[in-house]
Amino acid sequence: MKKTIHLVLLLVALISMAFTDIISQSPQLDQRESKIKELIQERVERHHQEFGLVVGIVSERGRQIISYGKQRRGGKAVDGDTLFELCSVTKVFTSLLLADMVRRGEVNLDDPIEKYLPPEVKVPSRNGIKITSLHLATHTSGLPNTPQIKSGEESIPGYINFSEHRLYNFLSNYTLSREPGTQFEYSNLGFGLLGHVLFLKAGKSYDQQVEERICRPLGMTNTRRKMTPALNERLAVGYFLDGQQAKNYHMPPVLAGAGGLRSTAHDMLTFLAANMGLESSPLLNAMQATHKGRFPIAKDIVKIGFAWIVAQQDDFHIVFHGGEKDGYRAFIGFDPGKKIGVVVFANFQERIDDIGLYSLSGERDILKLGEYTEEPKQVQVNPEVYNDYAGTYQTTPTFFIVVTREGDRLFAQGTGQPKFELFPESETTFFLKAVRAKIIFERDRNGKVFRLIVRSSEGDEISKKIK
Repeated sequence: MKKTIHLVLLLVALISMAFTDIISQSPQLDQRESKIKELIQERVERHHQEFGLVVGIVSERGRQIISYGKQRRGGKAVDGDTLFELCSVTKVFTSLLLADMVRRGEVNLDDPIEKYLPPEVKVPSRNGIKITSLHLATHTSGLPNTPQIKSGEESIPGYINFSEHRLYNFLSNYTLSREPGTQFEYSNLGFGLLGHVLFLKAGKSYDQQVEERICRPLGMTNTRRKMTPALNERLAVGYFLDGQQAKNYHMPPVLAGAGGLRSTAHDMLTFLAANMGLESSPLLNAMQATHKGRFPIAKDIVKIGFAWIVAQQDDFHIVFHGGEKDGYRAFIGFDPGKKIGVVVFANFQERIDDIGLYSLSGERDILKLGEYTEEPKQVQVNPEVYNDYAGTYQTTPTFFIVVTREGDRLFAQGTGQPKFELFPESETTFFLKAVRAKIIFERDRNGKVFRLIVRSSEGDEISKKIK
């Protein structure tokens, strides 16, 4: 959710500028492409690692791939055929499946989802308002972002072992805090559930539906959840900023609709071209239904469509979605009026949304919102204080941070992540070099450490010390 809200804030800032000036003074596409080349080279090289970044642009002029870096350490250069994790961009495929099934009369947006689930599953409701597929597609169901169920192992994220049985059990025992359809709250769980509901209705797996209903009609041969050996050879390896390789956990089938797909820049340009009507497609009407802003996120200028985030004011109109997971970043977006679409992929833990928004708008000021700050200055502290910080901190029922002292050094390890060293900026504030974040330890009135705060550009996240 934080990633989505961060992108919304970027767009609100962009929209607040003088758009008449942007339209009239934007650099020509050739100049924009030259700037993009500089941007991606700088963003990769500043980390002194063999990372890769790919930008694809499609417009009425044609297509272009701009890339820099490596697919994996010591490997080939990234290009338009390199596979990346789509992460949450997967959701626009799930929403398109829904829109296509609605168009064909196979499902109804207003039907309660309990209609498609086994009768023994008790889907939560509030004040008689039941969750529908429309609520799931617009993140207004009231369901939480992630399934708050432990995996059984603190080293594995809770969603990895999530099964159909666990999903049904979760739904049957969850209490909504508000009525469905009343508030936007980004929910990976909700979109996983939507994909599962469509599977039950169609009688075909999520993978089969994506391939048969979307990829095959559009000629997208490299967008898949299940990987063949040939596709795996072209899959970029994900990294943290310090060069550690990220564990590439696969989304379980029951949550595949939330973030299970992988794709290439070439395939995604085909997808964007079809969404903009640059190329004929039997899916155009269904695609256009997903682009309609249906529920406000930020006043009336940023709304949620079917998965897509829609920013529109006067002559400014951008439809987009971003995604992230450990070691990967993804962004796709398009301007339906100017007929320009952009995809950005990275195999390292760095922001790329500003590059995507610049590629669409041509507005250089947006890049200031993604500027790098100087790495904090490391100071000397008494390492004995590290003993107070060592312990286990709980962020959610499924995510823990374990802090350990090793000699005169302090380390932190989140569930399913590598161990990262913490560098002191002060006696209570530490920064990481692997990701752009700080950790702040807090004491209670008695001087006992009781929690830590993870602070990043996307906000604060609090973890309570439990042992």
